[in-house]
Amino acid sequence: MNFTPSLPYPRIDAESLSLGPVLALVSIGPSISAPPSVARPDIPDGAYPEILRLAFDDVPQEVWVGRDGTRWIGPKEEDLRAALDFARPFVAEASEKGWGPGDPPAVAVHCEQGRSRSAAIALAICAEAYGPGQEADAVRAVLSGDMDGQRCFNPFLVRAADRILDRKGRLEEALAAACRPYRTWTAYWRREGAEF
Repeated sequence: MNFTPSLPYPRIDAESLSLGPVLALVSIGPSISAPPSVARPDIPDGAYPEILRLAFDDVPQEVWVGRDGTRWIGPKEEDLRAALDFARPFVAEASEKGWGPGDPPAVAVHCEQGRSRSAAIALAICAEAYGPGQEADAVRAVLSGDMDGQRCFNPFLVRAADRILDRKGRLEEALAAACRPYRTWTAYWRREGAEF
């Protein structure tokens, strides 16, 4: 496959409308239970040809209560399924157009920092587009835009993608082998007692 179906971006890039002529945007904001100080995306309707808006916090399980008692609402498999269903026709369109390296992604995905939630959803979209047995290629495609080595990928979403796409652990293995921040982030959440 010679195109990148999706890449993660920080919220500020999506809000500034600087992503270029993408076919669609997956916009990930915080849950309604997040503290008011947490930034919410300000992307007007019509800013991109199509927008899927999701709302969940960057925690690796459906509900997480922080040490200070703050309740965070994490992603659900349904969120990932919605993103995959939304992205599928745009990825197919980009493939039919013959988009290659240097062309914009078919579907841009953003969250606050562009490192964890959006990276995991972008990986799932790429893994589906690349197909079974090409997990390492999907990982390379998503990591190719990570110039500062900061993408850490939400572990719940990575595991959910592996299950939904029936990759039998290969997607998570490829990511763990190629991405030290993912290994560090996963270890952190395990120490905190998260179940994903």
